[in-house]
Amino acid sequence: MFQTQINHFLQSFESKGLTFFMQLITSLGNELILIIILITIISGINFRKGFLLIQIVIITGLLTQIAKHFFALPRPWFVDSGLTAFNKKLVTDFSYMDSKSFFGYLPQNVIDSYRLLKPDSFGFPSGHTSSAVALWASVIVLFRKKFVIITSISFLILIPVSRLYLARHFLADILAGYFLGFFVLLVFYFAILKLSVITSYLKANKIRFALTFKSAYQLFYLLVLPVIFLFVVPDKYSTLSGYLIGINIAFLAIGLKQFPIYSSSIFHGVYRVLITIIVFVLIGSIVTFCYKYLFFSSLFWGDFFVGAFITSTGTLLSTKLIRYVKLSS
Repeated sequence: MFQTQINHFLQSFESKGLTFFMQLITSLGNELILIIILITIISGINFRKGFLLIQIVIITGLLTQIAKHFFALPRPWFVDSGLTAFNKKLVTDFSYMDSKSFFGYLPQNVIDSYRLLKPDSFGFPSGHTSSAVALWASVIVLFRKKFVIITSISFLILIPVSRLYLARHFLADILAGYFLGFFVLLVFYFAILKLSVITSYLKANKIRFALTFKSAYQLFYLLVLPVIFLFVVPDKYSTLSGYLIGINIAFLAIGLKQFPIYSSSIFHGVYRVLITIIVFVLIGSIVTFCYKYLFFSSLFWGDFFVGAFITSTGTLLSTKLIRYVKLSS
């Protein structure tokens, strides 16, 4: 599964049009595109279902990065110079140094050489695949409409194929990404949805706490789990933990008053999405400037606090503005 034959096979159909299409498809797994999609769902379609999607996507992303840095394996373009890397600046001296059998492993000297480069990211498992499952498979579970199902299944197939074509992943990376994404989704479905750990919030108009084990469990999940992730994820991904606790804080603050109820108007939905994007861009720009050019970059856990502030403040402010202009109740 760490062989490059499938990459070579897909690249045998290489053309400008196909490459452009594959790069377009793979961009759907980029962080910015995922953020826009999630904002569209949480502010334009359904706040509470959007919240669940954000949970699944972020937790899958955190687990993926933990796994990537634990295994620290190279990408296909590095082990086989015969593959087209498509805009990759790094070069490799290795040729056909993939696994010699389907269930074999990569040569240790190739792995060590890749690690010495200290790359931005590693290959195994595929983050694009795991995030595709986290988002699009969850969309199927939560919305269950024919058009949504067909579109989501298409992305679940095309995004991993694009990663193989672009020589970013081995088949093993893709399969591991599928496994991780579906594992997180199944945990949410059976442990969260079925046991009503979070869905008690989703069924009510507002959050009501009681002195019970269930309430303590809910608060642990929403406020403590993101901090635990902070200690186990690589430092460069601590912002993800910040995003998680930030959206959870906003969810609690909004839910203690009343969750927004959206009208079915498409125009209202578009306005809500635009308002939310504008708010996040403004807050993100201001916070990023302060973080880079003032004293905040020296703060301990700076990335974590920046991520938490942007998501919590952005969600709270955009929700308040949407209510103010009467685009939700």
